Amino acid sequence: MWDVKTGNLKQTLQAQSSGYNPVNSVAFDGGQLASGSDDGTVKLWDVKTGNLKQTLQAQSSGYNPVNSVAFDGGATRLCITGRPVKLWDAKTGNLKQTLQAQSIVNSVAFDGGATRLCITGRHRQAVGCQNRQPQTDPASAKQRLVSGV
Repeated sequence: MWDVKTGNLKQTLQAQSSGYNPVNSVAFDGGQLASGSDDGTVKLWDVKTGNLKQTLQAQSSGYNPVNSVAFDGGATRLCITGRPVKLWDAKTGNLKQTLQAQSIVNSVAFDGGATRLCITGRHRQAVGCQNRQPQTDPASAKQRLVSGV
């Protein structure tokens, strides 16, 4: 992590990993940092101490990378993309919802009020999703993903 005022490197976060495992995306929520990697995991870090707090197995085994991570505005939900898109409870690390997209998702962002989630897919397709109240049971998630939004 860099100090934007001085340009100085302040801290390097490093977890044990076997082999080549690049970090594809990072997101801050204030007190923690999420980093998504090629191995399908998301690591949650304590920003002040630099300690690894938790590792989420966000995507299935095999080559299924995490392409993008984003916290909602209140730091209550963490969205993780690849295929599929998953919404996690940012405090507990519990999976809240799984959203099926039509293609591999490259990028994700919540709107300012965290009432909508926009995800972009490959092949220049945009994929959108309304997400006002996440389902508590991932099996009952009935979100509609629309191509070309």
